[in-house]
Amino acid sequence: MCRVLGVVRQSFYRWLQLPEGIRKKEEKRLLPEIRKIFMGNRQIYGPKRIAKHLRKDGVPCGKTRAKRLMEEAGLKPKRRTKFKKTTNSKHSRKVSPNFVNQDFRADRADHLWFSDIAYIKTLRTFILSQTTTLPINMKK
Repeated sequence: MCRVLGVVRQSFYRWLQLPEGIRKKEEKRLLPEIRKIFMGNRQIYGPKRIAKHLRKDGVPCGKTRAKRLMEEAGLKPKRRTKFKKTTNSKHSRKVSPNFVNQDFRADRADHLWFSDIAYIKTLRTFILSQTTTLPINMKK
């Protein structure tokens, strides 16, 4: 290989024995910090946010350096999913009549009820957190 590259064998082996450069040492120190920030923020921080976080902590790091180190470490941020509209009003199925018609005044007790469902999104799925059904009481 040395003959093909035109390098003296002794120079090649001396080059192999050289101590690690300052930049390499700093990057080895920086990588665990990048990993910690990345994992601590649900694996959604990209290089720009990680570099900003490091600078805020007093560690000089640019986004290109953070990007290169993240790629070398195999850290890929999760992409946000776009908002998906789940209500489909354009269908041919029967629609229940709207008896309330935005008039939430009750003439008598137990005449009008309302209901609400709340969902919580977790990392993997949705969890039904609360279902409430209450009567709208008469006002006097």
